[in-house]
Amino acid sequence: MDHTNRSATRNALLDGKASSSNAPHTDSFGGGSKLAEVQAQVDGVRAVMQDNVSQMLANMDQAAALETSSAELATQARSFATTARKTKHSMWWQNARIKLAVAAGCLVVLLLILAWCGVFNGSDKRRRLLMGF
Repeated sequence: MDHTNRSATRNALLDGKASSSNAPHTDSFGGGSKLAEVQAQVDGVRAVMQDNVSQMLANMDQAAALETSSAELATQARSFATTARKTKHSMWWQNARIKLAVAAGCLVVLLLILAWCGVFNGSDKRRRLLMGF
């Protein structure tokens, strides 16, 4: 069998089509059973090859689907990271404003208490009384 004929036979096997030259036939030397046995083996190999090709195509489809999924997940992860960073920054500023407001409120209350006690009137007597002298 020459190279082009083998190539055509191999392509036919992969496509699932057997040529008429592969059909079992008997010769005058009684090799029909041997030929039939070899043909059965070829048919078995062809079936296995077809299953393998089908499985390979299914695996390629699954790989493409996984690639698409992973690309979408990567995009979502980048979006999540950006949103998380912005939220963290925003919460930091909100926390700083609250702390500043509480500190300012405490300072105002302290100043009111000191003013009520007369610390800012210039009276040394009251100041000494408050300071414990």
